[in-house]
Formats: sequence, C-alpha cells, structure tokens
Amino acid sequence: MTTQPTRLQPLEGYVLQPEHYYSQEWFDAEQKNLFNKTWVFAGLEAQLSEVGDYLVVQVGYQPMLVTRSKDGKLNALHNVCRHRGAKMLTECGRVQGISCPYHAWRYDLTGELTHVPQQTTQFPGLETRDWGLLKGSVALWDGLVFVHADPDAQPLSHWFAGLDKRLARFRPSRLREINVSVYAIKANWKFFVENHIDWLHLYYLHSSSLKDFAHDTGELTQHGPHWTSFENVRDGQDSNAAGRRPGLKEIPGLHADDAFIGAHLIFPNLALLTSPTSFATVNVQPTGPETCEVEIRTLAMPESVVPKNGFKELDQVMGEDCSAVERLQQSVRSSAFSVGPMAKRWEEPIVKFQQSYCGFMGL
Repeated sequence: MTTQPTRLQPLEGYVLQPEHYYSQEWFDAEQKNLFNKTWVFAGLEAQLSEVGDYLVVQVGYQPMLVTRSKDGKLNALHNVCRHRGAKMLTECGRVQGISCPYHAWRYDLTGELTHVPQQTTQFPGLETRDWGLLKGSVALWDGLVFVHADPDAQPLSHWFAGLDKRLARFRPSRLREINVSVYAIKANWKFFVENHIDWLHLYYLHSSSLKDFAHDTGELTQHGPHWTSFENVRDGQDSNAAGRRPGLKEIPGLHADDAFIGAHLIFPNLALLTSPTSFATVNVQPTGPETCEVEIRTLAMPESVVPKNGFKELDQVMGEDCSAVERLQQSVRSSAFSVGPMAKRWEEPIVKFQQSYCGFMGL
C-alpha cells in the first residue's frame, strides 16, 4: 500500500501518520481490516419492535440489514441481491418482505428467496433455497443492536468481556428515546473518536460549557480496546441531576460511584454518554477519508419529558468538538503538521486507542 509507512515505532505515544487521516487508500483498508472484522452498532432494539421492522447498516463496505422476522428473531442479512448484486433497501423502515428494485427478486424477512420473476422460462432448474441472502451475525446488549459481517463472528459477549459493570446498571433497554441529533463533520472519524476520549481538552475547549465538573478527579479505565470515564460535579455545584435537567427523571438502580456524567468508547466507533438521568449512543459513522457523520440518540426514563431548553448543552459541546476536529483536518496535510508529547494520563486513552487500531490494521 503506497500510503502505508514503514513499520511504526514502539507504541509509546501518538503513532498514526497524517495520511492515515486523509488517504482514500487507507480509508479503504480500514473498511476491510477494521470495520469488517469488528462488531458495529446498528441501532436500538426499540427500532425493531414490530415484525417487518428493519435497520439499514453500513459495516465497512458491506451494506447490511437487521430485520425482525415473523418468528420474533433478529436477522443480520447482507443487503445485496443474489441475482446481480444490487443494494436493495436504502432507508430504515418496515416491510412485509425484501424486494430488489432491479429485477424484482423477493426475499422474506429471514433472507430466504421467495420469488423469481419468469423463473420457469428464464431460470430453469434454479433452486430458490440455494439463493437466499448471505447472512452476518446480530446480537443485543441490553437494547442496543450490534451487527457483524461474519456469520461466524466471535460472540458479542467476548467482545464486551471485562467492560465496566457500571454501564450495565443503566439498563438502556428500559429507557425511551427522547431525542436524535445528527451532525455532519468535515473531519476523519478517528479525529472525532480521539477527541471523545481526550480528557485534557475538557479543561480548555470546554472551559465554559463543562465548567461545573471536577475534571481533576476524573476516572479513566481501559477494558480491552474499550474505555470508560466518569466524573462528578465540582464541590459547591448542584449535584441533583434531575434538578439540573428539569423534566428528566433519575434512572433507578445506579450507585454513587456511577458518578455524575460519563463518556465511554466501545471500540472502534461507538461512544456512549451517561448521566443519572440519561443514556446516549454516539455513533461515529465514517462517510469518507475526511468526513464523518455523528448520530446521537438520547434515552431517558419513559416518564421523562424533554427539557424546555431542549438539548442546548449537547449542541454547545458538540459545536466546540466539531470545530476542534475540523481544525485538525484542515491542517493535517500541512508539512508542519506533527504531534508532540502526549499528556501522561489525560491523553493516555488516545495512545491506547491507536494501539488497538494498529493491531487490526497490521501496523
């Protein structure tokens, strides 16, 4: 690969090279070697509550579907017609069956081929049982749906092994979606992920928007390739979560050490935001070597109502983050671009993220 440098130096700091953030060739390699080989967040189980509901998911360069079939099960299917290879469904929704718009081959919700037009005259001898949609793997983590392109993927439970049990106490399956925000960002997806696990920038980039929080006592913990982080409000600040966000009800079952807010990473590209009143998925979807889309789905207790001021805090913090990572993208091609010493503790998650990334990418 022309964009791949010689083997990188020992992983003691920031090791990725500028071209890893803008090269189309490198982006293509990521789709094959990283996203095609990991569990990817597909959406919420609540989006698949009825028979015929389906999610459209991009797993690397693999267009995929997750469907709810008549037997109540979830199915991970490659969204590629077995006749001529056309992508069939383009938006999430509900269907009785899957039909290819090109030549009208039809499949049921489990992926079995059910109808081929002109089969007798044009496809004599075709056995429909041999031409069902190719399958992947699908698994649930307490209401969150994950998909893998490989039908024989290692179980999701292995991928999540050792993940902080505090996340499980939020039990997102009992929560209700109250807001969806989507941000189109002109920056490589890794810049956004690295920013999410960068504790140091909280002091400066968010000096106003997150001024009430005690960054010095933040708790950052590695769980394999994943990360969790928690922090409380500063002394003297209002620690009543429901009082700070009127309309949202506290999530029962949380412990004192679950802290006030949390920012977590499920490798490679799912961030989570937690608080005593909410749980949010932050799906960082690569859309090109220098662009990504971030979709944030905020969940809360069913009896909660959207705060009167909406989600201004989220928009403010995201605006600051988007501006920062886009500035990185604007300078990454510069001959002067380089990364200096990394903060010993507050930027350690970035270094560890790159270690995990390099393991998949063969660096």
